[in-house]
Amino acid sequence: MLSVSVTLARENEPDVTKRIVFQKTYREVRAASVNNPQAVAGAMSEAMRSVSERIIADVYEALSRKG
Repeated sequence: MLSVSVTLARENEPDVTKRIVFQKTYREVRAASVNNPQAVAGAMSEAMRSVSERIIADVYEALSRKG
Protein backbone atom coordinates (compact mmCIF):
# COMPACT_ATOMS: atom_id res chain seq x y z
CA MET A 1 0.00 0.00 0.00
CA LEU A 2 1.21 3.48 -0.91
CA SER A 3 -0.08 6.56 0.88
CA VAL A 4 0.90 10.11 -0.12
CA SER A 5 -0.31 13.36 1.43
CA VAL A 6 -0.09 16.53 -0.65
CA THR A 7 -0.48 20.06 0.68
CA LEU A 8 -0.09 23.22 -1.38
CA ALA A 9 0.13 26.44 0.60
CA ARG A 10 0.60 30.09 -0.29
CA GLU A 11 3.97 31.23 0.98
CA ASN A 12 3.24 34.93 1.53
CA GLU A 13 -0.39 34.77 2.68
CA PRO A 14 -0.68 36.63 6.01
CA ASP A 15 -4.15 35.18 6.75
CA VAL A 16 -3.56 31.65 8.05
CA THR A 17 -7.07 30.58 7.07
CA LYS A 18 -6.32 31.34 3.40
CA ARG A 19 -2.88 29.69 3.14
CA ILE A 20 -3.92 26.17 2.20
CA VAL A 21 -4.76 26.00 -1.50
CA PHE A 22 -5.07 22.22 -1.77
CA GLN A 23 -4.77 19.30 0.64
CA LYS A 24 -5.52 15.64 0.02
CA THR A 25 -4.26 12.15 0.88
CA TYR A 26 -4.02 9.53 -1.84
CA ARG A 27 -3.90 5.77 -1.27
CA GLU A 28 -3.25 2.99 -3.75
CA VAL A 29 -2.92 -0.75 -3.19
CA ARG A 30 -1.00 -2.91 -5.66
CA ALA A 31 -0.17 -6.56 -5.14
CA ALA A 32 3.30 -7.82 -5.97
CA SER A 33 3.23 -10.64 -8.52
CA VAL A 34 5.66 -12.69 -6.41
CA ASN A 35 7.27 -12.29 -3.00
CA ASN A 36 10.62 -10.68 -3.86
CA PRO A 37 12.10 -7.17 -3.75
CA GLN A 38 11.86 -6.61 -7.50
CA ALA A 39 8.15 -7.44 -7.59
CA VAL A 40 7.45 -5.20 -4.59
CA ALA A 41 9.38 -2.34 -6.23
CA GLY A 42 7.40 -2.87 -9.44
CA ALA A 43 4.08 -2.83 -7.58
CA MET A 44 5.05 0.37 -5.72
CA SER A 45 6.13 1.96 -8.99
CA GLU A 46 2.73 1.20 -10.52
CA ALA A 47 0.98 2.55 -7.43
CA MET A 48 3.02 5.76 -7.61
CA ARG A 49 2.27 6.15 -11.32
CA SER A 50 -1.45 5.94 -10.59
CA VAL A 51 -1.27 8.32 -7.63
CA SER A 52 0.88 10.79 -9.59
CA GLU A 53 -1.70 10.98 -12.38
CA ARG A 54 -4.44 11.77 -9.86
CA ILE A 55 -2.31 14.34 -8.04
CA ILE A 56 -1.48 16.17 -11.27
CA ALA A 57 -5.14 16.29 -12.32
CA ASP A 58 -6.39 17.37 -8.88
CA VAL A 59 -3.75 20.08 -8.40
CA TYR A 60 -4.38 21.42 -11.89
CA GLU A 61 -8.12 21.59 -11.16
CA ALA A 62 -7.58 23.25 -7.77
CA LEU A 63 -5.25 25.88 -9.21
CA SER A 64 -7.57 26.52 -12.16
CA ARG A 65 -10.44 27.28 -9.76
CA LYS A 66 -8.31 29.74 -7.77
CA GLY A 67 -7.71 31.86 -10.84
